[in-house]
Amino acid sequence: MFSPLLPITIDSIYKHAPLPPRLAKCTPDMYAAAFALKAELRTIHSDLVLSDMFRSYDMQHQANLDYVNKKKTAYSPPAGGSMHEAGRAIDLDLEFIKAMGLTKFWPIAAKHGFTPILDAPDITKNEAWHFDCRGSHQLVYDYYKAGKGDNFKSPYTAMAASGIVSLGQPVDALGKDVKSAYIQSGLIRLGQTIGDLDGSIGAKSRDGLTALGVDPKGAVDDIAAAIDALLQKAFPQEFAVPGAHIDSGDVPAHLAGVMGTS
Repeated sequence: MFSPLLPITIDSIYKHAPLPPRLAKCTPDMYAAAFALKAELRTIHSDLVLSDMFRSYDMQHQANLDYVNKKKTAYSPPAGGSMHEAGRAIDLDLEFIKAMGLTKFWPIAAKHGFTPILDAPDITKNEAWHFDCRGSHQLVYDYYKAGKGDNFKSPYTAMAASGIVSLGQPVDALGKDVKSAYIQSGLIRLGQTIGDLDGSIGAKSRDGLTALGVDPKGAVDDIAAAIDALLQKAFPQEFAVPGAHIDSGDVPAHLAGVMGTS
């Protein structure tokens, strides 16, 4: 049950070594997408090199405190509101796509399932480096953008909460019952209108379960397992463990100096 969180070995800005293990985790679909994007970038003499990927609750909380206390200028949302916590965000080193430019990079990233957090490709803006692999949680974003839920401050925050509980991790705004929140996230992604994603299985959630052929009177564990099975059928790429790998040392020749390799 829940989406897997996989370790990944991928180039980073840190001493020309792979991204540290505490950051190097992602969902299966982002794992595959990251290496597919990296492979294409290398064919056009660029590369995908990261400064950040996964953040735990504590890491995200600290990042937000650093922003609030003005230790960093780039905005970091409170814990529970970042796709980094869902294993679905990357922060890239813009130096490696400098030659092609952000405008050309955006459609390439989109082809592999990466969505920018900015509205326009402006390399001078904070968060120009941030891209999400939203997967089925884009449906939660669209649901909130359409006004079908209103308990989160933005569609993005609702989407992030959906991604986080789908890993089996709690979100403060949804309470401690992760499985109920996971059920609701799944219902929305499976096309049901249930009102707010709020961690409480109410009448609308029960109606959504019935519509999907799931007994709403069953135990929470059984309902969560049934929703999980439906999600795996609808979005198999988010659960399947891929086998992609790219040798971190095999960088394009013109970038070897940037990475400190030869």
